[in-house]
Amino acid sequence: MMKNIPVYKHTVAYAREHDELAVYRASNQANTACKEAIEAAIRDHYRDNRLDAAAVDQVVQQFGYDRTFHVLAIAVCQADWDRRYSPDNRAWANAMSIPANPDAWGTDRNCYLAVNSHPGLVDLFLSQTRKAYAQEQQKTSVRDKLKKPLETTSPKISAKFRSDDEVGQDAGVSGDTIRNYIALTQLVPELQQMVDEKKIALSPAYQLAALTPKEQGLLLETIDSEQATPSLSQAQRMKKLSQSGELNEDTMLSIMMEQKKPEKNDITLSGEKLRKYFPRSYTPFQIENTIFKLLDAWQKKRQRDQSR
Repeated sequence: MMKNIPVYKHTVAYAREHDELAVYRASNQANTACKEAIEAAIRDHYRDNRLDAAAVDQVVQQFGYDRTFHVLAIAVCQADWDRRYSPDNRAWANAMSIPANPDAWGTDRNCYLAVNSHPGLVDLFLSQTRKAYAQEQQKTSVRDKLKKPLETTSPKISAKFRSDDEVGQDAGVSGDTIRNYIALTQLVPELQQMVDEKKIALSPAYQLAALTPKEQGLLLETIDSEQATPSLSQAQRMKKLSQSGELNEDTMLSIMMEQKKPEKNDITLSGEKLRKYFPRSYTPFQIENTIFKLLDAWQKKRQRDQSR
């Protein structure tokens, strides 16, 4: 996975001198793929003069923040003269200290990694990425603080500690979010790890935190045997049964064996795959209109064929 390839931040000359060319080439290949992914994400998610936040997720999930920022910094530094990049983003990119990487003819190899999209949209994508990263770091910081022993974080222990709302205000989140994070500290380590790895969603995790450690142990065994994690409604019922003293191996298994609601029969078409069928000048709106016109024509032809 590209996300696991380290970002090599030295020049090819340095790599050659230190016998690290293989690492340099692997990183450069991943950088090129990341550049192309950013271009595709902007094409896929820019419409109605708006860049959807999903564009950032699409790239970061595949390449991680470190490589995404590295490529974006190169893009801005390669066009530092372009005032379509905001002063803040230009200052941020220059602070990344991307070294020039000249080839035998003096051409900076970094120019091949410059994102080939409208500078205004690249600037917007960078701003959204920086914002998403800041929010992620903020959440991680709050979660880490709350993983300390409960007596140092819970406002219920002593009057000298501040309320959840005050702590949340300092961290830039709501008091309810702080209370939910505190609840997550009651999960056994194995379940906490599943939450961190997004195998269990946060909403059911808040409910599961109310189970006793023994019940959570039973849940882990049930998850393993059923190869499924509880939905929000299942977690809510487990919490209710736990509170009434009726949650045991049998009731838990019965809940987990219930058939979940079928997934929506949605179909997602990748913009990157569709692009090869249309002129590069086509906007997403034009592509969508053309697809539906072709589908209408196909449906009418089928109806005519069936009526014969």
